[in-house]
Order: sequence, then structure tokens, then C-alpha cells
Amino acid sequence: MEQVKNNQTIKTRHGAKAIKIFFLVFALGLLLQIILFCRERANFALDLIRDDFKIAVVLKNATPKQAKNFSSKLYFLPEVSEVKMLGEDDIKAYLKQGNSGLNLQAFLPKGALPHFYEIKLSKTAFLNPSAWAQQYIAPMSEDAQAYFQEQESAIALYLLGLIKTIDIVLVAVAFALFALGFFIEVKYLSVSVTERFNAVGSSVFAYAFAFGFMYVLLTFLKMLPLSPYNPFTLQQIGCFLFCLLFGRSLAKWGKF
Repeated sequence: MEQVKNNQTIKTRHGAKAIKIFFLVFALGLLLQIILFCRERANFALDLIRDDFKIAVVLKNATPKQAKNFSSKLYFLPEVSEVKMLGEDDIKAYLKQGNSGLNLQAFLPKGALPHFYEIKLSKTAFLNPSAWAQQYIAPMSEDAQAYFQEQESAIALYLLGLIKTIDIVLVAVAFALFALGFFIEVKYLSVSVTERFNAVGSSVFAYAFAFGFMYVLLTFLKMLPLSPYNPFTLQQIGCFLFCLLFGRSLAKWGKF
């Protein structure tokens, strides 16, 4: 009878510990989900700017032959992925939209539009297009002028800085919790396999619940179509494994 009572007490204690670990890992998992979502949102916005960012290059006072030679050289510039030479109708439409920062009336009274090129940049040149244009466009011709949306470039730099800040926060959180886990593993005595198993199981459910909570919340807020919430990113998998290890260490914590 006494043995049955002791077994029941042990099961109750294990269950209470598993519940505590569940809520603690759930809070950690939810925090990580919020951080990951903010990073994904910033990275998604940065990709949109990268895909849409273009530099308009205007070549004044050039003959058709000079314009053709100039165009062929543009293709070989570093970080140029696409070059498009615009016709008169395209130029008018482009300038009226204000995409290049040019004043259409500055050219129309002269009776002819200049040669106009639209360049799409790859990699990281769009983060500092002014320096890129000064290094590559300016030496090609004295008549060449580059125009771009400075505001888009500034936003891209801000988003890149935000992503780096989020990465630093993730690393800092991981370091702090690894230190806590190491302290727990060293300070407290070993626990049974059952307690470890319960802790890992609780951590799995806790992280899954945190992920599901964020997914339902973002679905309710109608934010998922803009930025798909992928559970299989490297960051998600890393955070999941980290929570499992942390939950496993919590099984030894004397506070529980």
C-alpha cells in the first residue's frame, strides 16, 4: 500500500514538473516565434525592395552609335542583372510616374528625349546605389547621369540593420539560456530517464503549441498571405532543437 502511495506521489511530482516545463518552454517558444516572425517580415520586405529596385541612367548628347556602345558596356558592370533600353513612349510613362526622380519638362522642350536605360542590380549594390553609380557609371561618360529612389535605398539599409539586430538578439538569448542550462546540468544531480522523457515531451508540445498559436494569430490578423510562415526554415528548426535541449535541462532544476 505504501509502495503504491509512493508511486502515485512520484507520478504526481513528475506530472507537475512536466506542466511547469511546458509553460516555461511555451513562453520561450512564443518569444522566439515573435522574434523569428519579425525577422522574416523584415527579410521579406528587403527582398521586395531588392527585386523592385532599379537605377535609371540617362545619357545626354550621344549619337545612336555612342548610345549602343554605352548600352553594351552596361551589361558587363558588376552586380548588373538586367539592362533595358527604353523607347520614347516608355520614357514618357516612366518619367510621369516619378520613378527616376527626373523632371520630364526639363527634357521635352528641347525637342528630343535623351537615351534612357533601366538597370536592375543584384546582390547588395542596391543598398548603396550612389557609391555604385559613382564608381561605375560616372567614368563611362561625362554625359551619363544615374537616378534612383533614395528613400527605397534608405529603407533597405534600415531593414538590413534590423535583421542584424534581430540576429544579435537571437544569439544573445541563446547564449544566456545555454549558460543557464549549463549551470543547471553542473549544479544539480542526475534525474531519471522518465523525468527527462517527460521534459522533452513537454517541450515538444510547448513549442508546437507556441508555433500554432502564432500561426492562428497571424491568420486571424490576415498577415500570412504577405509573408508565408514556414515551419521548416533553418532558424525555426534551430529554435525547436534549442527548446528541446533547454526543456531537457530544466528536468534537473531543483526549483522544480
